Amino acid sequence: MYSSDERNEFFMKMIEKLESSDLIDGVVQLGSGVIGYKDEYSDIDLMVSTSKLEDVESTKSFVHRTLSDLNPVYIKEKQFSRDIYLLIAFMENSLEFNVSILPSDLLNVKSPLWKVIVDKTGFVSEKMNAENELFQNKQIKYDVNIDIAFEFVYCALSLDKELKRNNFIYALKMLEKMREYLLLAQAMNENKKLHQFKAYDTLDSSFIEAFLSTYPDEITVEKLTASGEKVKELFAEVVEQSSSITMDKALHQLINSYDLKGKMEGIDQLLSKGEKEMETRIVQSEGFTVRGYGVVGPVSEIPAEWDRLIKEINENNVVVEESFGVCLKMENDIIHYIAGLKSELTEGFPDTKEVVIPAGKFIVAKVEGGIPDIPATYDNIIQMDDIKLRDCYDFERYVHPAGVSEDVIEIWMPIE
Repeated sequence: MYSSDERNEFFMKMIEKLESSDLIDGVVQLGSGVIGYKDEYSDIDLMVSTSKLEDVESTKSFVHRTLSDLNPVYIKEKQFSRDIYLLIAFMENSLEFNVSILPSDLLNVKSPLWKVIVDKTGFVSEKMNAENELFQNKQIKYDVNIDIAFEFVYCALSLDKELKRNNFIYALKMLEKMREYLLLAQAMNENKKLHQFKAYDTLDSSFIEAFLSTYPDEITVEKLTASGEKVKELFAEVVEQSSSITMDKALHQLINSYDLKGKMEGIDQLLSKGEKEMETRIVQSEGFTVRGYGVVGPVSEIPAEWDRLIKEINENNVVVEESFGVCLKMENDIIHYIAGLKSELTEGFPDTKEVVIPAGKFIVAKVEGGIPDIPATYDNIIQMDDIKLRDCYDFERYVHPAGVSEDVIEIWMPIE
């Protein structure tokens, strides 16, 4: 391991070599080194700029040779765009250099931790100060360029699915991704989420305690389910406090319909209701065709197809007494699903898809708790001993009684 003196010696040698080159316009130090380094493990981060666009390649080669003169164990080159490079060098004493090379016009500020070390013309300081003013005036200092709430929900749904498959490795991967989005949201709430933020130990102590409690002490379906619920609950608290992350009603409905703990409890409740047993009936269907709007993609895209269907219903003044959600196929994270009506009601609806529901026998179960209880109802039917499922489409039937605000929801599953 290197000492502080050794790190400073490497830093001075590097700066001296860089400053000697006519290719280099300026050097900017980044990260904790600007304020004296966080600890003995902190590395050296630099931005090296050249005034001419056409000199970027030559500058990169010079920086590579300069790093090589320091006798590194390994140098990795990355290219982020046509004119921006990154060189990562590992020294024998474990010191790490991260050096980006770019045109001076593309210098930018992603964190308050920066300091101009070399500026041969004055342009580098001028550019960095201008970029810093833009950075300081940004309401959200660090744009993550992702929909954090959706990505979290998507991982939660995947976790649920993989636990059903007893696929523990992938389930653990999804659980860890959920934690990553949770940490990102909390860091943004505390206004600490800056470029390459790693100081999670500086987050609110009560949050850290709650976060660490989400780790299971054993790898079982029950323990991972409980762990997932803890992460979801903590994420909900963090989002509630956030000014930049929101979950719309449809997204709330989506994650609640796949409630990991609630689904298991819901099944137990359905199985132990006694006099309130799940209401079922057997129906011999003559078969029919559903026509509407379909999706082949993640579950999160389904609500948009229902919105599209409702829009056409309203525009065509169709009187609807029932509608259908048909799952044609589910593979990994991709669902093939159609939200529609019986085909005779969809005349004039543009760009529709259709599916034929063949004649046959179905067990029909009423969903007592609305959309969130659909998964539990499916699972309860599957666990029934006195039925045998057959190969055909199952579907949701939404009955819209006149004068009633809430739909009656039924699950239809094909049986022998």
